[in-house]
Amino acid sequence: MIPHTPSFVDYYPLRSVINLYKTLAKYYDKVYSQKNYSDEVDKLYDIISRFKQSEGNRLLDVACGTGGHISYFKKYYDVVGCDLNQEMLEVAQKKHPEIPFIQADMTTLDFDPKFDVMTCLFGSISYLADQSALSSTMNSFARTLSSGGVMVIEPFLFWEDVIPNHVSMDTVDEPELKISRIAKASKKGMYLVLDFHFTIGTPDGIKYFHDSNRMFLFSKEMFKESITDAGLEYHYLKPEWARSGLVIGKKA
Repeated sequence: MIPHTPSFVDYYPLRSVINLYKTLAKYYDKVYSQKNYSDEVDKLYDIISRFKQSEGNRLLDVACGTGGHISYFKKYYDVVGCDLNQEMLEVAQKKHPEIPFIQADMTTLDFDPKFDVMTCLFGSISYLADQSALSSTMNSFARTLSSGGVMVIEPFLFWEDVIPNHVSMDTVDEPELKISRIAKASKKGMYLVLDFHFTIGTPDGIKYFHDSNRMFLFSKEMFKESITDAGLEYHYLKPEWARSGLVIGKKA
């Protein structure tokens, strides 16, 4: 795993998320075991192929987490993963020892050689603090893309899609592992506040974790403005499987 010193960590509301998943990283794949990464990647490959014009085949998965999408991206691309959370990257590296992983801040990426494809999926972009941070991120993505390259961003939710005070629950029920994760969502200004309650039971005992974190409710217009200001061509697609659609940026 290649180290990289993040610079904007204290600026946006990732601090509590990072601290929470330092503890819970090893359970992440269990909580999201129902997610069909394989099907998503096959469909993303078709979409990327429609826009991509560069001749190379390098893909950077930004905010890759434990590498769920990378498990399937690597059959199509030469993949590199990056994330801000070292504990998540350690899980990803164990799953994919042949893949390079970089601890990196998405707002300040600047790699050479460049990448032909960049992805930022599963709503991770919404952990940025505001439109200024989004603009910094789109500029860093534009710097990192090859000419003719394409980036694909999966927003978390748009403002109009949020159900006020919505409560959700995920569970894991294995012989020696029980997990319940209850989350309540509420709007505060332009933010979605997620109040998480985790209970984890193992033969060693039962542990409880609580955390609240904020996700910025970017609008389509905010994405369009930030992407075009970064010199990229903006597109928005709404495939059935992507709850809030996909934001596309193409480099001329």
